[in-house]
Amino acid sequence: MRFSTRVRRAHKLSIDVAPQFVILGANERRSNMTEEPLLSPTPGESAPATSRSAPGKGFLAASGSVVFPGIGQWIAGYPRRGVIWFGLMAAGLVTLGVSLAFVPTIVVAWVLTVVCTAFFAIVAADAFACGRDSARRLLGSSAARHVAGVGLLVLAAGTWFGIAKIGSAALRAAGVRYRPITTIAMRPTLLPGDLVIARRVPNLRRWDIVIFRPPGRTDIFTQRIAGLPGEKVEIVGGQLRINDTPVPPPPGVDAYTSHTEFGPQTGCEGHPIRLGPGEYFLLGDNSAVAYDSRSFPDAAPGHPVGVVPRESILGRVIAIDWPPRRMHEFK
Repeated sequence: MRFSTRVRRAHKLSIDVAPQFVILGANERRSNMTEEPLLSPTPGESAPATSRSAPGKGFLAASGSVVFPGIGQWIAGYPRRGVIWFGLMAAGLVTLGVSLAFVPTIVVAWVLTVVCTAFFAIVAADAFACGRDSARRLLGSSAARHVAGVGLLVLAAGTWFGIAKIGSAALRAAGVRYRPITTIAMRPTLLPGDLVIARRVPNLRRWDIVIFRPPGRTDIFTQRIAGLPGEKVEIVGGQLRINDTPVPPPPGVDAYTSHTEFGPQTGCEGHPIRLGPGEYFLLGDNSAVAYDSRSFPDAAPGHPVGVVPRESILGRVIAIDWPPRRMHEFK
């Protein structure tokens, strides 16, 4: 009698406890199914692998987005957000190139610079937050994450340098050039340290500032057009004469000098020059020291000494883009 009573009690207990183990087992399997596969733990790592506060995860993700926006979000496990940032950056690069090619002005250049800087800051901050909150292990240890982050920053420097070179080539193909001023030949209009924007234009006018390659040279000069095709040009007694008529220099520029202390000069004091089709006579604003059409010793093929053919003129300077205190547009 006692034995049968014990059997009935044990049977009742097993019936009551069994469902609880079934439920616990099901919960454990469900947890394992939803848990993201992780890398093997790194020896010596103190924090849990899935800790959201693990150091270096935000830095790694932010570094990835510096390589190109969206990569950091993808690394952190937010692929959709990464695709959105990637697409916005690609559209921004196209807009930047088109704007600089067709509207290369100071305002456009600086607005785009500010917008791009703000965009990168926002993307990097978002990637940092995604990495910080990521449940992924991301290389397992803080040291590995920081080393990888630094490597991504180095990769980013090379990537954006290459993009800048490609962009510069594309702008040149569109007729836009950025040139630094390194001499005092155009003082006071242009000073050493100025960065100017030049653009290819169909028509050139007197007093336009242009960038060009002098005859017999491969380097690029920046000077002002004084004589146009079909004109007779001569400097006499500190006065520029066009077709024997005195022409005052542009505002803010001192009178042009003859430069005859070193011997006869082209277009000076009894040595006038007659410009043919597509030929220009160029002068530096700092006339006393400028090396310009008066002094060029070589002649371009098919042209006389002193003239600059149209094909050697690369563009008209439309603005000083740097430094900020020197910003100015030329009409």
